[in-house]
Amino acid sequence: MLVLAHRGASNDYLENSISSFKNLKYYKIDGVEFDVQLTKDNKLIVFHDYDLRRLTNSTNYIFDLEYNELKNILLINNEHIPTLDEVMNCLPENIIINIELKLTSFLNKHKLFASKITKYLKKFKNKNNIIISSFNHNLLNEIFLLDNSLNLSPLFANEMDNFNKYFDFNFIPYSINLSKEYVSKEIIDFIHSHNSKVWVYSTNSDYEEKFLSDLKVDAVFSNIIKKI
Repeated sequence: MLVLAHRGASNDYLENSISSFKNLKYYKIDGVEFDVQLTKDNKLIVFHDYDLRRLTNSTNYIFDLEYNELKNILLINNEHIPTLDEVMNCLPENIIINIELKLTSFLNKHKLFASKITKYLKKFKNKNNIIISSFNHNLLNEIFLLDNSLNLSPLFANEMDNFNKYFDFNFIPYSINLSKEYVSKEIIDFIHSHNSKVWVYSTNSDYEEKFLSDLKVDAVFSNIIKKI
């Protein structure tokens, strides 16, 4: 079972901060997961919440600020909020990179976001180690229309009453990304039978990771990554 650092090395550094990514080289991981949003002027930045109040002294929303405004707001560890490019440039080589795209339903930016992320990823010759995930399934469908070579992974917050809904897309998912609360052997076997992987978010104990490994989960997003 693969272990991906959830929002970087978030058990020792502030989540999604440059420090949480630069220091991944000191951990036993297979990959990393982080969140990407659009600013008001459509710059790609790395931050989980839609608003800034939890990790800064600002109460603004990401989508209400242009990047020149956002870059002057410091995180609670006194670092700036990183851009996608800054994060990609400081990651260890040859690790799996899961980029979760976050887009609120009321922002009609699916096509724009899809265009921005596919254009950005064109600079990488080998994209096999890059996975794009999102709870916004319309966004993933738009990305597939622009670049059908990308690994796309829909996220689900709830268990589906009909397992076929896990595959109600224009593309074949690289993985189905599920909450640990709704994982079962039945679901895992069904997804594997459709030639997709099962990735699970997010683990907080060795017990949870052992349990999921025994169920044949393919990867977990871990908050308890271990140092080398």
